[in-house]
Amino acid sequence: MGCDIFWNAKEPDIQKQRQCSLFLHAFFETQKWDYDIYNHETKGLFLRLDGQEEMPPHTLNLVGVTSYLYSKENMKIFPDTAERQLSFVFDNTPMIINSQRNDLITVERINDFNIPKYQSYKESFKPFSENKNIEFFGMYRTGGYDRVIDYAFNIIVLFYLVKSMFISALNVGDDYSTWDSVNNWANEKGYDKALLSSSEKWKAIEDMTATCFKNKFQRQHITPELQSFWNVDI
Repeated sequence: MGCDIFWNAKEPDIQKQRQCSLFLHAFFETQKWDYDIYNHETKGLFLRLDGQEEMPPHTLNLVGVTSYLYSKENMKIFPDTAERQLSFVFDNTPMIINSQRNDLITVERINDFNIPKYQSYKESFKPFSENKNIEFFGMYRTGGYDRVIDYAFNIIVLFYLVKSMFISALNVGDDYSTWDSVNNWANEKGYDKALLSSSEKWKAIEDMTATCFKNKFQRQHITPELQSFWNVDI
């Protein structure tokens, strides 16, 4: 048994994407979770799993952070592809169609085609495998999905923070109405209003994360180095 969580968003404001990335980058480091960051153009061959069957080598312009709740190593075991991540990565590639630009996506890097879950995709990449200009083989799909066994409420609290502070267009759904429960909890505690106040915001964030996660997340974790890396402040 587990709680299936689905989310998606379209965010054309690159600064909001970067603010979200700064927040999550610091949060994932504080929790000591595995994560990947995308803060540059990524050249490679990407297989889009929910649209065009195959794309030639090209560059995607990606901004965002994704974390692996069950560690990167366990991703080799899960049969799902481009899922089972807490992905807040946005595709800002100029040449894609407008309806797909600035979408939240989930990317999965292929580190070894001999891993069983990737073998069925090997033929799709084979015509390009000798191209030395390809730096990256991977797959991606629009939106995000994860199945959480014990911590659905906690994880959705993190989604609530992201939506409240950065990505207002974020849509979250789950099969146990946990999103509704988190919203009710936040309203009862007054966190919904506190997150809109510059003077009360960080006290609310600290209280919410201390309740739901192993390590309290404090303002001091938003370091000048991370602010410089993402070129924003929050």
